[in-house]
Amino acid sequence: MAAVSYESNPLSDYKPPFEEYGENPNIDIVYHATTNDRLRGIENGLQPFHEIDDPMGVDNLLDGVRPELIKGLGISRGDALYAHPYIDVIDWLNKKRKKPRKGRDSNFRVGIGVAVNPQETYVFDAFNLGFLTHSMGEALRRGENPSDVESVIEQAQQYWASGVRLDEFRRLYKAQFNENGASYERTDNEILYYPWVMIYPEVLVRGPIDPSRLQWTVSGLRVN
Repeated sequence: MAAVSYESNPLSDYKPPFEEYGENPNIDIVYHATTNDRLRGIENGLQPFHEIDDPMGVDNLLDGVRPELIKGLGISRGDALYAHPYIDVIDWLNKKRKKPRKGRDSNFRVGIGVAVNPQETYVFDAFNLGFLTHSMGEALRRGENPSDVESVIEQAQQYWASGVRLDEFRRLYKAQFNENGASYERTDNEILYYPWVMIYPEVLVRGPIDPSRLQWTVSGLRVN
Protein backbone atom coordinates (compact mmCIF):
# COMPACT_ATOMS: atom_id res chain seq x y z
CA MET A 1 0.00 0.00 0.00
CA ALA A 2 1.33 3.44 -0.91
CA ALA A 3 2.05 6.06 1.73
CA VAL A 4 -1.13 7.56 3.13
CA SER A 5 -1.56 11.24 2.31
CA TYR A 6 -3.32 13.81 4.44
CA GLU A 7 -6.57 13.55 2.44
CA SER A 8 -6.50 9.89 1.37
CA ASN A 9 -8.92 7.28 2.65
CA PRO A 10 -7.35 3.81 2.79
CA LEU A 11 -10.71 2.29 3.72
CA SER A 12 -12.64 3.65 0.75
CA ASP A 13 -13.32 0.18 -0.64
CA TYR A 14 -15.06 -1.05 2.49
CA LYS A 15 -18.72 -0.64 3.39
CA PRO A 16 -19.04 -1.34 7.12
CA PRO A 17 -22.52 -1.67 8.67
CA PHE A 18 -22.55 1.88 10.02
CA GLU A 19 -25.79 2.76 8.22
CA GLU A 20 -27.50 0.40 10.68
CA TYR A 21 -26.32 2.43 13.67
CA GLY A 22 -29.32 3.75 15.56
CA GLU A 23 -31.52 0.90 14.33
CA ASN A 24 -29.51 -2.16 15.32
CA PRO A 25 -28.91 -2.33 19.10
CA ASN A 26 -26.01 -4.71 18.49
CA ILE A 27 -23.94 -2.14 16.57
CA ASP A 28 -22.22 0.89 18.06
CA ILE A 29 -19.22 2.98 17.03
CA VAL A 30 -16.07 3.79 18.99
CA TYR A 31 -12.99 5.64 17.73
CA HIS A 32 -9.44 4.33 17.59
CA ALA A 33 -6.72 6.97 17.24
CA THR A 34 -3.60 5.84 15.41
CA THR A 35 -0.76 7.44 13.48
CA ASN A 36 -0.24 7.86 9.77
CA ASP A 37 2.84 5.63 9.70
CA ARG A 38 0.83 2.69 11.09
CA LEU A 39 -1.86 2.81 8.41
CA ARG A 40 0.03 0.81 5.82
CA GLY A 41 -1.74 -2.49 5.49
CA ILE A 42 -4.91 -1.25 7.18
CA GLU A 43 -6.87 -2.80 4.32
CA ASN A 44 -6.17 -6.04 6.19
CA GLY A 45 -7.72 -4.69 9.38
CA LEU A 46 -6.31 -3.47 12.69
CA GLN A 47 -3.99 -5.48 14.90
CA PRO A 48 -3.20 -4.83 18.57
CA PHE A 49 0.05 -2.87 18.79
CA HIS A 50 2.32 -3.59 21.74
CA GLU A 51 5.96 -2.63 21.36
CA ILE A 52 7.26 -4.78 24.22
CA ASP A 53 5.95 -8.12 25.44
CA ASP A 54 7.02 -7.60 29.03
CA PRO A 55 6.04 -10.36 31.49
CA MET A 56 6.49 -7.82 34.30
CA GLY A 57 4.52 -5.13 32.45
CA VAL A 58 1.27 -3.40 33.37
CA ASP A 59 -0.89 -5.17 30.79
CA ASN A 60 0.22 -8.63 31.87
CA LEU A 61 -0.37 -7.83 35.52
CA LEU A 62 -3.82 -6.41 34.78
CA ASP A 63 -4.79 -9.40 32.66
CA GLY A 64 -3.79 -11.68 35.52
CA VAL A 65 -6.46 -10.21 37.81
CA ARG A 66 -9.34 -9.91 35.32
CA PRO A 67 -12.81 -10.65 36.71
CA GLU A 68 -14.46 -13.80 35.38
CA LEU A 69 -17.05 -11.75 33.45
CA ILE A 70 -14.32 -9.92 31.55
CA LYS A 71 -12.42 -13.15 30.89
CA GLY A 72 -15.59 -14.76 29.57
CA LEU A 73 -16.05 -11.95 27.05
CA GLY A 74 -12.49 -12.42 25.82
CA ILE A 75 -11.48 -8.90 26.90
CA SER A 76 -7.75 -8.55 27.54
CA ARG A 77 -5.46 -5.54 27.57
CA GLY A 78 -2.74 -7.63 25.95
CA ASP A 79 -4.92 -8.37 22.91
CA ALA A 80 -6.91 -5.14 22.73
CA LEU A 81 -6.96 -1.98 20.70
CA TYR A 82 -7.76 1.13 22.70
CA ALA A 83 -10.52 3.45 21.54
CA HIS A 84 -12.46 6.54 22.61
CA PRO A 85 -16.20 6.17 23.26
CA TYR A 86 -16.89 9.45 21.41
CA ILE A 87 -15.22 11.22 18.52
CA ASP A 88 -15.51 14.47 20.48
CA VAL A 89 -12.16 13.78 22.15
CA ILE A 90 -10.37 13.48 18.80
CA ASP A 91 -12.18 16.58 17.52
CA TRP A 92 -11.12 18.47 20.66
CA LEU A 93 -7.49 17.44 20.13
CA ASN A 94 -7.66 18.55 16.50
CA LYS A 95 -8.80 22.01 17.56
CA LYS A 96 -5.97 22.28 20.08
CA ARG A 97 -3.18 21.45 17.61
CA LYS A 98 -2.23 22.49 14.12
CA LYS A 99 -2.92 20.28 11.12
CA PRO A 100 -0.04 19.32 8.83
CA ARG A 101 0.21 21.32 5.64
CA LYS A 102 -1.18 19.58 2.57
CA GLY A 103 1.45 17.70 0.63
CA ARG A 104 3.90 17.64 3.51
CA ASP A 105 5.26 14.24 4.55
CA SER A 106 4.38 14.36 8.22
CA ASN A 107 3.29 11.85 10.79
CA PHE A 108 -0.15 12.76 12.09
CA ARG A 109 -2.96 11.10 13.98
CA VAL A 110 -6.09 9.77 12.32
CA GLY A 111 -9.34 8.55 13.81
CA ILE A 112 -10.76 5.20 12.73
CA GLY A 113 -14.36 4.30 13.54
CA VAL A 114 -14.80 0.73 14.77
CA ALA A 115 -18.12 -1.13 14.83
CA VAL A 116 -18.62 -3.03 18.11
CA ASN A 117 -21.38 -4.78 20.01
CA PRO A 118 -22.21 -2.35 22.86
CA GLN A 119 -23.52 -5.18 25.05
CA GLU A 120 -20.19 -7.03 24.91
CA THR A 121 -17.86 -4.02 24.98
CA TYR A 122 -16.67 -2.26 28.13
CA VAL A 123 -15.34 1.20 29.00
CA PHE A 124 -12.69 1.45 31.72
CA ASP A 125 -11.14 4.46 33.45
CA ALA A 126 -7.42 4.58 32.64
CA PHE A 127 -6.79 7.46 35.06
CA ASN A 128 -5.13 5.32 37.75
CA LEU A 129 -2.82 3.42 35.40
CA GLY A 130 -0.07 5.96 36.00
CA PHE A 131 -0.25 5.29 39.75
CA LEU A 132 -0.23 1.54 39.08
CA THR A 133 2.87 1.84 36.91
CA HIS A 134 4.60 3.85 39.65
CA SER A 135 3.69 1.29 42.32
CA MET A 136 4.99 -1.54 40.15
CA GLY A 137 8.26 0.33 39.62
CA GLU A 138 8.65 0.87 43.36
CA ALA A 139 8.09 -2.84 43.99
CA LEU A 140 10.72 -3.79 41.42
CA ARG A 141 13.21 -1.37 43.00
CA ARG A 142 12.64 -3.14 46.32
CA GLY A 143 13.38 -6.46 44.62
CA GLU A 144 9.76 -7.62 44.85
CA ASN A 145 7.53 -9.16 42.22
CA PRO A 146 4.70 -6.62 41.72
CA SER A 147 2.14 -9.42 41.40
CA ASP A 148 3.00 -10.43 44.99
CA VAL A 149 2.38 -6.95 46.43
CA GLU A 150 -1.13 -6.57 47.83
CA SER A 151 -1.38 -2.81 47.23
CA VAL A 152 -0.36 -3.25 43.58
CA ILE A 153 -2.97 -5.96 43.04
CA GLU A 154 -5.63 -3.77 44.66
CA GLN A 155 -4.81 -0.94 42.24
CA ALA A 156 -5.03 -3.34 39.30
CA GLN A 157 -8.39 -4.61 40.51
CA GLN A 158 -9.65 -1.02 40.78
CA TYR A 159 -9.07 -0.61 37.03
CA TRP A 160 -11.36 -3.54 36.21
CA ALA A 161 -13.87 -2.42 38.86
CA SER A 162 -14.30 0.85 36.94
CA GLY A 163 -15.72 -1.03 33.94
CA VAL A 164 -19.06 0.07 32.51
CA ARG A 165 -20.75 -1.67 29.60
CA LEU A 166 -20.72 0.60 26.54
CA ASP A 167 -24.49 0.85 26.15
CA GLU A 168 -24.79 1.73 29.86
CA PHE A 169 -21.96 4.26 29.58
CA ARG A 170 -23.78 6.08 26.77
CA ARG A 171 -27.00 6.13 28.77
CA LEU A 172 -25.56 7.18 32.12
CA TYR A 173 -22.55 9.45 31.51
CA LYS A 174 -22.30 12.98 30.16
CA ALA A 175 -19.10 14.66 28.92
CA GLN A 176 -17.69 17.69 30.74
CA PHE A 177 -15.05 19.48 28.65
CA ASN A 178 -12.30 21.70 30.04
CA GLU A 179 -8.88 22.94 28.91
CA ASN A 180 -7.36 19.52 29.64
CA GLY A 181 -9.93 17.51 27.71
CA ALA A 182 -13.09 15.78 28.90
CA SER A 183 -14.24 13.77 31.86
CA TYR A 184 -17.55 11.94 32.01
CA GLU A 185 -19.91 12.31 34.96
CA ARG A 186 -22.65 9.89 35.90
CA THR A 187 -26.12 11.42 35.58
CA ASP A 188 -28.08 8.74 37.46
CA ASN A 189 -27.42 8.82 41.20
CA GLU A 190 -29.35 5.63 41.90
CA ILE A 191 -26.85 3.24 40.28
CA LEU A 192 -24.24 3.28 43.02
CA TYR A 193 -22.06 0.43 41.72
CA TYR A 194 -20.82 2.51 38.77
CA PRO A 195 -18.09 5.18 39.19
CA TRP A 196 -19.29 8.74 39.77
CA VAL A 197 -16.87 10.01 37.14
CA MET A 198 -14.72 8.51 34.37
CA ILE A 199 -11.65 10.73 33.93
CA TYR A 200 -9.85 8.92 31.09
CA PRO A 201 -12.40 6.48 29.65
CA GLU A 202 -10.93 3.92 27.28
CA VAL A 203 -12.73 1.23 25.34
CA LEU A 204 -10.97 -2.13 25.05
CA VAL A 205 -11.78 -3.56 21.62
CA ARG A 206 -10.87 -7.18 21.07
CA GLY A 207 -8.37 -7.57 18.26
CA PRO A 208 -7.71 -8.26 15.51
CA ILE A 209 -10.39 -6.16 13.82
CA ASP A 210 -11.64 -7.06 10.35
CA PRO A 211 -11.60 -4.16 7.83
CA SER A 212 -15.35 -4.53 7.31
CA ARG A 213 -15.76 -3.10 10.83
CA LEU A 214 -13.66 0.02 10.14
CA GLN A 215 -14.51 3.48 8.88
CA TRP A 216 -12.21 6.42 8.10
CA THR A 217 -13.47 9.29 10.21
CA VAL A 218 -11.12 12.21 10.90
CA SER A 219 -7.50 13.17 10.26
CA GLY A 220 -5.07 15.94 10.99
CA LEU A 221 -3.72 15.69 14.53
CA ARG A 222 -0.02 16.48 14.13
CA VAL A 223 2.36 14.39 16.22
CA ASN A 224 5.71 15.56 14.85
